[in-house]
Amino acid sequence: MSSSNVVEAAHRFSRKRAILWLLLGASLLFLAAINLMRMWIGESPDSDSLDLLGRRGAWIADAGLAMLVLATGGGWRISRRVRALMEDEITARNRSAALAIGFWVAMLLGVALAATDSFRPLVAGRVLMGLVSSALSASLIAFGLFELRAYRDA
Repeated sequence: MSSSNVVEAAHRFSRKRAILWLLLGASLLFLAAINLMRMWIGESPDSDSLDLLGRRGAWIADAGLAMLVLATGGGWRISRRVRALMEDEITARNRSAALAIGFWVAMLLGVALAATDSFRPLVAGRVLMGLVSSALSASLIAFGLFELRAYRDA
């Protein structure tokens, strides 16, 4: 593969990655909203005690994929040369900023949920799922938006 083809491929895959991360973040945000809503309306914890292979299993797979993608940058099936170009300084800075946003979303939501639990008991599993989903989705969406902005400005 010539060097111009490698650069074009890296550019193309980077844009696709930004869009896919936005979609993954949106799916996690949707799951977070469902969990937080179910928690707020006070649905009994017994309703999903045997649901490990259903909703909870899907959530574990989705959250695990999101954490793996955030940690590694994704693109496992792309050649090393293309992946090296995709992981430039701007992308590293964007990912770092996105992870910081996810951290602060987790902290703020954790404080809000702790305050809510003071006057309304919450189910721990749903609290954790909502918290993790919200933080991961914030990081993924922020990264996708930062990357798309970087490509628009370039």
